[in-house]
Amino acid sequence: MVLLSSYECSKFGMKRLDYLVITIVAILSLGLGSQMVTTGLLPISQTAHAAVTDKISLTGCAVVRTPCSFVGWNGTVDAPNPTITVNQGDVASISLSSADGLMHKFLFDADNDGTTDALDCPATDPCSSPIPPDTTYVFTVPIVTPMTYIYFCTVHTFMKGSFTVLPGVTVGGVATHTQHTQPPSVSIPVILASIALLATALSAVYVTRKPSKANI
Repeated sequence: MVLLSSYECSKFGMKRLDYLVITIVAILSLGLGSQMVTTGLLPISQTAHAAVTDKISLTGCAVVRTPCSFVGWNGTVDAPNPTITVNQGDVASISLSSADGLMHKFLFDADNDGTTDALDCPATDPCSSPIPPDTTYVFTVPIVTPMTYIYFCTVHTFMKGSFTVLPGVTVGGVATHTQHTQPPSVSIPVILASIALLATALSAVYVTRKPSKANI
């Protein structure tokens, strides 16, 4: 049978008390931390999405004559029928004009059925009013499959270019982050009881570790 001295017993007891205090602190930390998250004491990051406005200018040129150097949309420049790239849910603002004096009409082929079908404008395929006069056609890019479509002139179907739709951020646009903090609802008695329990445990450790006069 092994007998422990009073010093060894005291040392063993202090170790056990240390473990008890660590356990109590861990339980209190987990409990208060989880309650702070669930009740809103800690800020929660949320994401807000704002639509992007894509500004595009297209000038109609069905024939080559001043100022049209080429046939097509924006035939007044060296690269007609420019590729338009947008995101799902973006707001497309297209400035339309006629450089050759002829009538034109812009259409985005959202259902991807080609230039032979313009009868589903504007119910399915977003389309502008006839030009001239000059106009700005504004529409929201529909939530279609991200891929490359075409846009064209319904009067002169050879005037066409690529219209690329990219995936949106949720539904298009640029994400901005805002912080929202809900009002606290943690019970005050719970907090006070936790502090009192922690203080009691720490006091017990201090008293136990304090050397007695007999050991001095």
